[in-house]
Amino acid sequence: MLTNKRQFVKILSVSLVILIALLVFSICFNLVKGIYLTSQKQALEKELALLEQTLQKNKAEIEFMQSKDYTDRFAREHLGLKYDNEEVYQGVEK
Repeated sequence: MLTNKRQFVKILSVSLVILIALLVFSICFNLVKGIYLTSQKQALEKELALLEQTLQKNKAEIEFMQSKDYTDRFAREHLGLKYDNEEVYQGVEK
């Protein structure tokens, strides 16, 4: 009976050591994963901020390109158009 009790204690001890080792491994794994996900979240937040800035800049540029001033200037510079009562002067390149 004494050998059965010692054997039971040995099995219980080994089982507890294995259980504790698995718990420590699990905690370490989750900590590393949490740190990785936090850094990834920060990188994505930075990228989102840059994309929002680009979006605002593009919206402002679209608004400007839809204005009458831009279309008039574009028509004059690229298409050679002018108003009826307007004279066009062209500079001489040196």
